Amino acid sequence: MKFNQLQLQNFKPYKEVKVNFKEGVTIIYGPNGSGKSTLLEACFFALYGKVSSRGRLEEIITKGEKKAQISLIFSQGEQVFHVEREITMRGDAAVTTKCTLKTPKDVISGSGPVGKEIEKILSMSSEDFVSCAYVRQGDINKLIEATATERQALIDGLLQLGLLKKYGDRVSISRRAVAEIASEQRGAIEELNNQLNQRSRDNLSREIKELEGEGNKIDKEISQLQKDQERKQNEVKTLKEIIESHGEAQREMGDLRINIDKLSEDLIELRISASKIREGISKGRQEMQEKTEEKRELQEKIDKLLERGGEETPYELSQMDSISDKITNLKIEIKTNQNAIEKMEKLIEEGKCPECGKEIEGAPRISSLQEDKEILSEKKRLLEEMGRKWKVGNELTEKLKLYENTGGEIKLIHVQLNTLDTTEKVVKNGIRDKQDLLTKNQTKLKNLEENSSKKSDLKDIENKKKLADIGLKNIKDELEISKKKKEEIGVEKIQKELEKKELKKLNERLKMLEGDKKNIESVMDESEKLKKFYEELRVELRQRNLNRLEVLLNNTFQIIYQNDAYSQIELDESYDLLVYQKDGESLNPRQLSGGERALFNLSLRSAIYRLLIEGTQGIAPMPPLILDEPTVFLDGGHVSKLGELISSMQEIGVEQILIVSHDDELLGSGGSIITVEKEPTSNRSEVTTH
Repeated sequence: MKFNQLQLQNFKPYKEVKVNFKEGVTIIYGPNGSGKSTLLEACFFALYGKVSSRGRLEEIITKGEKKAQISLIFSQGEQVFHVEREITMRGDAAVTTKCTLKTPKDVISGSGPVGKEIEKILSMSSEDFVSCAYVRQGDINKLIEATATERQALIDGLLQLGLLKKYGDRVSISRRAVAEIASEQRGAIEELNNQLNQRSRDNLSREIKELEGEGNKIDKEISQLQKDQERKQNEVKTLKEIIESHGEAQREMGDLRINIDKLSEDLIELRISASKIREGISKGRQEMQEKTEEKRELQEKIDKLLERGGEETPYELSQMDSISDKITNLKIEIKTNQNAIEKMEKLIEEGKCPECGKEIEGAPRISSLQEDKEILSEKKRLLEEMGRKWKVGNELTEKLKLYENTGGEIKLIHVQLNTLDTTEKVVKNGIRDKQDLLTKNQTKLKNLEENSSKKSDLKDIENKKKLADIGLKNIKDELEISKKKKEEIGVEKIQKELEKKELKKLNERLKMLEGDKKNIESVMDESEKLKKFYEELRVELRQRNLNRLEVLLNNTFQIIYQNDAYSQIELDESYDLLVYQKDGESLNPRQLSGGERALFNLSLRSAIYRLLIEGTQGIAPMPPLILDEPTVFLDGGHVSKLGELISSMQEIGVEQILIVSHDDELLGSGGSIITVEKEPTSNRSEVTTH
């Protein structure tokens, strides 16, 4: 497995950078604090989404920025994978807003699913990656300073020996569960035997037949009780009908008496109404006679007025307004003529001309005075005639109005008389109908009273019905008891049949449990053997790995440590480490000097890595070997020996080795060099690939 390309944006000191990694050895070179280790931290973060043990997610985002983006392309054999992560500030906290992994088959999204898939691809967790392939700056002595138990757990985990313990523990748990099942099976078998001893199928068959016979007997009782019930119900029904019939007759007689009283009251009211109507008819006829006489008298007066008024009077009556106007005009003309005549007579008396007022004898207007007087006389005659006609017309008009009103009143009285006649007929018919209905009701009441049962007979019938009701209730109670007994027998029979079936099932289950018991006992034996096998295999594999790891550790230590003061390193079964001097005296690795401990730890990490390569070759290719500042505690001579170690790792097939260092001596060990520098003005890191 190898890293192909890393792209960063706003990741710690990097504003934007793109790094292409090659196979073989790559030296990431630059001064302290330039951001070399950050590139490897970014690769680790891209894979597992985790920062250093003491770091926080917010710290990876470039100061002053809101978002960081990380992209890593890596390959495993012919398969290429691409993981992308995006971290965004939300207030004072940073959250993952994007996490995707493109595989040759599909695209996986989400931090959880991506993390699980990465562990599956690399066959190791983030802790295993750090312990095995990623020797981070500051963790150089981690394995030496660890306790034997911690070291054993770490190495067993890397070598997958922990799985054997896990499988063994699971077998133990399974064996305990099987033992519990076996105990339950034994208890179940014992319980079944007890149940089978208590009952037998023969006894159940006999009890079922007895229940069937008892059920048939009760069926006959129920049939007879149902017949008695039907007979008693008919008796009760008949008595009830007789009582209801008597009660109905009593109610009907009461209704008839009420109707008779009501009819009598209605007849009295109708007769009173008929009397009032007859009085009204008599009064109306008298009034009509008076009005007729009054009309006749008016007719005579009108005739006399017509005779007095002349033949033109009917015509003039239609033009009373015109006559009134003529009278007015004549009065005006007469007054004008009178004034003119009086003036002329006065002038003539004075000897003056009536026309100009001068004294002239024989004035021409004197001869016309007589004509004017004749005209005035004629107009007065016409006025008198018009006045007479006006007076006759007014009197005739009033008489005609009275005549017309009297005719209208006669007609109204006539209509009222006709209405009264009709009403009288209706009332007479109503009286006749009411009288007929009253007679019928009286007759019906008399018949009902004659046909009604005597009080003593009704009492006897009611007593008989009470006795019949009691008898019917007793029959119903007996019938209910019999049905309940029948139901209980049916339920008991079903229970017996179910018991019989259950008994059969119990026998079958007993056979099955006895068979399962043998199988469970066999499983317990097999599980014990399997547990023992896992334990023995784990011990054997651990011993093999320890032996091989001890050889690899000594070989690696000899490559990079040029001092011949130590003869060998020993790794016992408890994972305790001892370094033997030439004189045979042993030392704990903690007793070594700082540089020696660094070499020892580097040797141990490299030996574990080599052991994993041997164990997983062709199954899960190892990730790149990453060494972050491995020369910190080394002098010049041992730095050159580190180059030999790197060469030996390449020889055994390590596909990619990434080394972070500021040491110039290591530059000759790398196939490619990535130089990292920090721009002083912007405080941003830049990368150059050689």
